[in-house]
Amino acid sequence: MIILELIHLYEGGDTFFDIGFFKTRDAVDAAIRLLLKEPGFCDHPNGFCALPRVVNTQKNDLDEIYAVPLLFFPTAYHGGNYTEYHTYLGYFETRTEAEQAARRYQALNPDGIPGMDMVLEVCQYRLDEISAWREGFTAD
Repeated sequence: MIILELIHLYEGGDTFFDIGFFKTRDAVDAAIRLLLKEPGFCDHPNGFCALPRVVNTQKNDLDEIYAVPLLFFPTAYHGGNYTEYHTYLGYFETRTEAEQAARRYQALNPDGIPGMDMVLEVCQYRLDEISAWREGFTAD
């Protein structure tokens, strides 16, 4: 099953917000219309992007998915700019499948990346709902 992940980028792509996952482009457009009324989004209206994602399922219609986000950031952070790496290990129909993917990743990469802390978790998302940043943001 293909779904769309809605994100928002600003500051030349250096900052992004994961907003939610949607079944159709119409649902994405409806979410964008709502968010354009909020601070930050109304100031940066061209930052929305819908990314196609493949959900590991045989079903054609789901109400929720489980995703496994993976984030690396410097162990020793002393202020200023730093680089973090963010990706998803996959998108799944069940929590069990997502947890298995997380365990497989950890088994293949027991030491992680030297000098980087890792955050790996299983997250549940309702499809066709704004899951984060509904209230907007301030771009200071």
